[in-house]
Amino acid sequence: MEFSTIKGFKDILPAEIGTWRHVELETRRIFRAFGFQEIKPPLLEVTELFSRSIGEDTDIVSKEMYSFTDSKGKSFSLRPEATASVVRAYIQHRLYQKNPIQKLFIIGPMFRHERPQKGRFRQFYQIDAEIIGDPGPKSDADIIVLAIALVESLGLTDLSLEINSLGCPQCRGPFREELKNYLAEKKDALCKDCRRRAATNPLRVFDCKVQGCREVVSQAPSILQFICQECQHHFRVLQEYLGILETPFTVNHMLVRGLDYYTRTTFEIQTDRLGAQNAVVKRTGSAPKTQWSAAEDTTNYQNSSVGLITRPLVSHWALKGWFPCWKTPVHKKRFRLIFSLSVSGKRLKKKYSNGPMICADRGCGSRRNMLPKGSKLR
Repeated sequence: MEFSTIKGFKDILPAEIGTWRHVELETRRIFRAFGFQEIKPPLLEVTELFSRSIGEDTDIVSKEMYSFTDSKGKSFSLRPEATASVVRAYIQHRLYQKNPIQKLFIIGPMFRHERPQKGRFRQFYQIDAEIIGDPGPKSDADIIVLAIALVESLGLTDLSLEINSLGCPQCRGPFREELKNYLAEKKDALCKDCRRRAATNPLRVFDCKVQGCREVVSQAPSILQFICQECQHHFRVLQEYLGILETPFTVNHMLVRGLDYYTRTTFEIQTDRLGAQNAVVKRTGSAPKTQWSAAEDTTNYQNSSVGLITRPLVSHWALKGWFPCWKTPVHKKRFRLIFSLSVSGKRLKKKYSNGPMICADRGCGSRRNMLPKGSKLR
């Protein structure tokens, strides 16, 4: 009998290992330069951790998790995403006692029983970054610039940034009801899955790729019409930070996430060079944390249209110590910054505050406020 890989799973062969190692090494160098620490939670968790945090009505929990019951009747699941495990570790090991603001990242496999297709597997790999303990717009801007820096360093070009606000649980409730009523009127134009989602988790309809559903949600009410004053302020200040950092963006009111713990800022970094799966980084904030994740599947990198395999993978970064020195005027302006390391109490040496940064304090858990010198924003 000849055995082969399970449907939706794949071997990473020796010819591919060099690409994987490059992505992971570059990720670790850049993330550590931005003050993040790596964490490795286990692949297996109790099922309730995911069902309570992600939401019972989501496709992930209801249809896609790999779960089993052990001999004692306890249910376990392979992790479908990273955030729940990272937050569980943060609480269980009381990391907040050492440092209330934790900047953590994880590189590793996730598991979802989805329909396999090109570039999407049932065991897939993610790069996930989390800032826990500071849900403010400054952390949002920080992590957006980190995400852009990573994908640029891996050679992806023609990037565009889209942002939106999901509001908070208080102001999102009225929007959900308004959206439910709107979708009920349009249910005949929705696919079978979206008819179910419209009643249980209407925000998930925004993620559907079926053309009829896309046309329906394009005319749906905008969540930006429902967010409270506090969420409006958060979103406005975030846009001001991005403007200061000369990071162009587009507000897309259709950019919505359906998981229960998602709140406030959401963003995607897209490129036209990957075909239909054009989002390379997806992110949402969730009080009291902010996070993003990117697929690490190297199938995308092997597409010759990306231009990463047909030539050597060369980073755009010149790393000295832990910190990158960027080459263009915009990059230099972004890194002509004052870093307030508010948790560790440390500050950069004065000689680094007036020019392109080439190294930085390596204090673990330090919080970077990525704003130019003299900024008055709060």
